[in-house]
Amino acid sequence: MNAREIVRNDNLSSRQHGARDNEQAGKADGNTGACCKKHRPTYWKRIKGLNDLGADSEPGVIFGTGTNQNTLDCKRSQVPHPPCNKESVRIKILRELKARFFCMGAKNAIAGPAGLPASRAGPVQACSIFFVPSGRPRPRDRPTIVRECIRNLREPAASDHPAREERPRHMRTPRRHAKHLLPAPAVRTIRGMRQTGTAALLAVLLICGTSWGFGKNKVQYERLTWHYHQLPHFESFFHQGQGDLPAITARWAEEAYYELSREFGFTHKRRIPLLVFSSPTLFEQTNVILEVIPEGVGGFTELFKNRIVIPFTGSYEDYRHVIHHELVHAFQFAILYDQFGGTILRNTGVHMPLWFAEGTAEYLSSGWDASADMFMMDKAVFGSLPLPGPTMGGYIVYKGGQSFFHFLESSRGDSAFHAFLVAFRKTRNVDDALERTYGKELRELGTEWQQELKRIYWPEIGKRLKPEDKGVALTSHVESRSGFNLKPRISPDGRRVAFFSDVKDYTRIMISDRDGDIKKEISQYGYGGYFESFQPFRSGMCWSPEGDRLAFVTKNKGANEIRIVNTRGRRKSRTIRPDLAAISSPDWSPDGSFIVFAGLDGHATDLYMVNLENDEIRQLTDDIHTQSDPRFSRNGREIVFTATDTCGLADRTNAAARPSSDLYVLDIESGAVTRLTETPYNERHPVFSPGGGKLAFVSDRNGIDNIYIAPVDTPDSARPLTDFIGGCSHPDWAADDNTMVFTLFHKGGWDVWRIDEPTGKLLDSALEPTLWVRSQQDTSIEYFRRVPLAGDSADSARDTASGTIAAQDSTVTDTTQPGPAASGITESLPDTLTPDSVEADSGIAAVTADTAAVDTVAADSVTTDTVTLAEQDTVAERPELPEHLTKKRYRARFSPDMISVGMAVSTLYGYSGQGMVLLSDLLGNHRITLAGDVQGRLDEYFVYSSYLNSKYRVDFGVGGFYSRYYTYAGGYFTDSLYHDTNIGAMFLVRYPFSMTSRVDLNMYYRHLDREPYRFKGLDIVRDDSRKSQSLNITLPSVSYVFDNILWGLTGPVNGIRAQATVLFAPPLEPTDASFGSFDIDFRKYFHFAKRFVWANRAALGASFPIGRDKSARRFFLGGSENWIFYRINGDNYEQNLSHTFYSDHIVPFRGWDYYDFSGTRFALLNTEFRFPFVREIDIAWPLPMQIRYINGAVFIDAGNAWDRSDQYETVPLPDDIFGGTGFGLRINLGMFVLRYDRAWRTDWRTYLEDPTDYFSLGAEF
Repeated sequence: MNAREIVRNDNLSSRQHGARDNEQAGKADGNTGACCKKHRPTYWKRIKGLNDLGADSEPGVIFGTGTNQNTLDCKRSQVPHPPCNKESVRIKILRELKARFFCMGAKNAIAGPAGLPASRAGPVQACSIFFVPSGRPRPRDRPTIVRECIRNLREPAASDHPAREERPRHMRTPRRHAKHLLPAPAVRTIRGMRQTGTAALLAVLLICGTSWGFGKNKVQYERLTWHYHQLPHFESFFHQGQGDLPAITARWAEEAYYELSREFGFTHKRRIPLLVFSSPTLFEQTNVILEVIPEGVGGFTELFKNRIVIPFTGSYEDYRHVIHHELVHAFQFAILYDQFGGTILRNTGVHMPLWFAEGTAEYLSSGWDASADMFMMDKAVFGSLPLPGPTMGGYIVYKGGQSFFHFLESSRGDSAFHAFLVAFRKTRNVDDALERTYGKELRELGTEWQQELKRIYWPEIGKRLKPEDKGVALTSHVESRSGFNLKPRISPDGRRVAFFSDVKDYTRIMISDRDGDIKKEISQYGYGGYFESFQPFRSGMCWSPEGDRLAFVTKNKGANEIRIVNTRGRRKSRTIRPDLAAISSPDWSPDGSFIVFAGLDGHATDLYMVNLENDEIRQLTDDIHTQSDPRFSRNGREIVFTATDTCGLADRTNAAARPSSDLYVLDIESGAVTRLTETPYNERHPVFSPGGGKLAFVSDRNGIDNIYIAPVDTPDSARPLTDFIGGCSHPDWAADDNTMVFTLFHKGGWDVWRIDEPTGKLLDSALEPTLWVRSQQDTSIEYFRRVPLAGDSADSARDTASGTIAAQDSTVTDTTQPGPAASGITESLPDTLTPDSVEADSGIAAVTADTAAVDTVAADSVTTDTVTLAEQDTVAERPELPEHLTKKRYRARFSPDMISVGMAVSTLYGYSGQGMVLLSDLLGNHRITLAGDVQGRLDEYFVYSSYLNSKYRVDFGVGGFYSRYYTYAGGYFTDSLYHDTNIGAMFLVRYPFSMTSRVDLNMYYRHLDREPYRFKGLDIVRDDSRKSQSLNITLPSVSYVFDNILWGLTGPVNGIRAQATVLFAPPLEPTDASFGSFDIDFRKYFHFAKRFVWANRAALGASFPIGRDKSARRFFLGGSENWIFYRINGDNYEQNLSHTFYSDHIVPFRGWDYYDFSGTRFALLNTEFRFPFVREIDIAWPLPMQIRYINGAVFIDAGNAWDRSDQYETVPLPDDIFGGTGFGLRINLGMFVLRYDRAWRTDWRTYLEDPTDYFSLGAEF
């Protein structure tokens, strides 16, 4: 394998020569010496390929070639090469091949090659570990073998080392950079971990799954006690406070399993772990996966231990749907990976498209309904319908996939659809299963599906009204490029409208006039106080009777609360925090004394009312029915609300038999409840008219959500107000003005509309039902037209759906994306992830099959009493549950998440191997990592272990390592060969204040023994002419971190990141150095015009010696993070053991090389304008591919690193400021972001050299 690198020209002098010459040079010139000044080194040169190795090179060995130009002074010009032998080559190759761990997070890698600046892009959360051939991570060890030594293996030859030319003064390294020549630092970026040689491996793996450095926090606000029920096919885990929910869960899960087993003809070998949380807030705190779960995710199915994790949101029907949906994914995983609970992550050819995964999960759990029909109607009429395949993305993978499978079953019959699922189980390939079952390729079937949707939906255009015919739009998600503007509430006088909007990335409350002009905003960090989220799709807001205050629901510190804000001032009025799991739909009483709302207590959603005088909470209803949308009558004596009858729901598993919602009225004084509507359709979101005699509500009785108005006494005589394509929701009627506002889902997004005098605009006739409703009312009407199969395709599929499985690696990631009105989901911007703007029926955690050069096996799930069940190719029997389930206490037991082993053997450099085991318990609260490797010789190895505890609010981790290896401290082919023995330990503690801020405590100790060696022929022997060295260092530190950014395709797009770190090396035995330091990193991102970002960063730091110790931590500026073909300034790089472990890299500082600037103080400013550059590139030949969304950037970097003697006497700033300017391109390739930058270095008077090109990996800063 060829390697292209930029390699440093090695200094061939001995360590003794270098020390003596530096001393004499300093005396002569005060800089680098009069003699050395003449021969100042140039920068590295790019070496391309294996030009000289030819067929003699060993397979799998990485070489580089080039001219060996070395830095020489007058006394070193005649120093010859040391004997170059096969053993020296072998050791250097081992340095290149020594296994390096990469930890790839949900967004980006936090730790790049140690010895190079780590990626500054984002948090590492749920991680995958890769073994990648590479060198020991220090720049000194990176240079590849030079051409002369390769030739010496064939025939010895002397080499000449010409001196370098004198460079113009402005081209030289600034003099202050060479005053303190320090070693390659234990590289960390200003915000990151300290990584020193093998310690980097410990650091990376300790933080794997958490976010030491930047990143949001997962906070365990409440301590949960877990139990479980052992069921025929599940182990169902639940915590305290769930009431009857565990029993209902057991019934529904087993019934869903029975149905899906019949569909797929498949049963699992082991029980499925099913974890249930009693609220969305507690669900977001789960450690099963370590990513921060965005709002709207309704559940996920995890791959390694095949755990299903779901919250109860308060709706039993939604809960039944999520259980069934996630269980479909569990079947899919089991089918794809042979056995449930295990995967072999290698090149297996298993492929499951996202549209298939989510489409089948939606269809098998919900069938087809009015909500899905409304979404697809809007998509077919106002958008574009993609074919099933890679072009289908966003929420359309849910509803579009659901529609496609509805089309297959309706047009070809139930038996053929069942045969298709069985064929998929046997072939593990969607395309093959479709062709074997239906006799057509996916594209043909997809085209038929598109034509059918046009036939069904396009006639609706002439049947429905345009929204402009009835009202006025107050917002436009198309023009503002937002996802939603919803749940409007109009002030009592009808002059102001408040609503939720994501128009500026973060969800906020907008207050506009009646024409839509924004007058005020309430944000998460505004005068309404700080809180984590508005939860716009689950919560709500309301005006006070006077119209001067606004009450809304927020999530803060792990709980829901009602925040009351004075909209005519800048003072937070008050906060009400009921002891409930969730709150939604608040409404203010006409006299201003009470607020009614719907509340979830862990197993049921009921109505509650708070007395604003004393904050006393009164429960108004107490049953298993799901109540929502409460509204006071105009006289304040009654409350109208929506309820879903869940009586008998635990015995009803058929998706088509789900209950409908109806309207009820509660008499507050007596507690009597009266039912207003009783239809097979959904009536919801009621509101009284200004006079109180009429009631407006939303109904889907014609197949589309429209607004109806009816007298309160005779709700059956309701007349429609709207007849739109899309769907209306959340109407609000001004108390003192005959004006109505509402939300309309239209053209793929939500907007706020206003209708004046709505009672005068009612339609006289009933609305024409959609084809879907007519087909349900009359079975003779076909929705999708029946298509007879040619021959007996179904039987043929059953007989022939077998064979071998193609081998390739697959990675399937389920992303929660925006969706229909009923589910509350919007399509996100291409470069923006906005957790506040998404809401889904259910979401699936990333399903990752990580590719490595080794076999990786995920073991079966951890369960307390796991037993082997039925084999595959069987159908489960209908479960018989006992009348009383036995509750067992959960106890943590460890099992592997991943086992990784790799080995390599070569006749040139021997053998190498590495192994790693990741262990965790079922809840993910405890994680253990064990790893080790051997490289070429038994005296070159490392071992380590770590433990991370995330069970409590305070997370902590401990780890230790022991390693032995050879290293070159002064350059290859010199007498600077050493054998290092490292012993180290680390202790990490994190206390999160909230999801966005925390304090990290870090204690790191390392002991190093360095023994000198030299080459003697083909052997390596101890060098008695040099002394052994030893170092002890203890580095405690404390950091404050704040991070509320939103991520785009290639980096952050909005928000703030900040970190302040104080590090202190105490003057205690056996520590060999004592100093203190601090550094600050602040970043601000401005997002505008959809995909344009202005990124800014300011960083500074300083280090001070303590006591008699004159050493201090050094900062190195220059280069770019994860620079692939990197270059190093040799003037500022020298292997000095006493400073190796507490130096620091600061990047990016483009236009310059690594180690160009060095000092005990630094300051750095970065500003970068990022913009969309290429939308899409289609390459047809010779390698067909599609590249999308290439972003561009222009940037300016400015800064310096200096010592105290180099600054002004009165101001702690350096004499000079240097910088770099340039442009770049970025592209997200899926597993990583590739960056290209071209930069020109400058002293702000002129450009100093030709531009430098940077190819780098990882997200933008």
